Amino acid sequence: MTIQEDGPDPIDVHVGQRMRVRRIQKNMSQSAVAGKMSVSFQQVQKFENAQNRISAARLYKLSRILDVPVEYFFEGLPAHAFVLPGEEPSEGVLREEKQDYGIDLMAHPQAAELLKVFFQIEEGATRRALIDFMKRLGPGEDAMPAILGPDGELPKRKRGRPRKEG
Repeated sequence: MTIQEDGPDPIDVHVGQRMRVRRIQKNMSQSAVAGKMSVSFQQVQKFENAQNRISAARLYKLSRILDVPVEYFFEGLPAHAFVLPGEEPSEGVLREEKQDYGIDLMAHPQAAELLKVFFQIEEGATRRALIDFMKRLGPGEDAMPAILGPDGELPKRKRGRPRKEG
């Protein structure tokens, strides 16, 4: 199915985002998922971007491939995503009891890249060190104040080769 001219349904967008998050968490490429689903990687890309809707049968297969229950794809769905005729839109989410499959990292454009690189690190101790380092950089902690400029920003990198002292 293709999406109507007025844009993708918010539910399709949510399902596609959850699909992408879980695929990346499992360190699977779009091609790998496509092969297991018997579709092209472009089709997987269209599911993730909500350009095409995913059927119930394919969603079930996808849940098996990504090792999550079907409900995973709907967890955290905004309550206003589907309103019956005559109902008032409400706030919140349709399902409050969200399982911890990982937070929705797709909210930031660089999240997918970060997650992909993280799962390429094979050594558990290295992953742990990276997590600890990132926590030190996070808000609310004085993270490496010595390298920050007076404005609190990291200094801009100069292009080209470093000059030799001497």
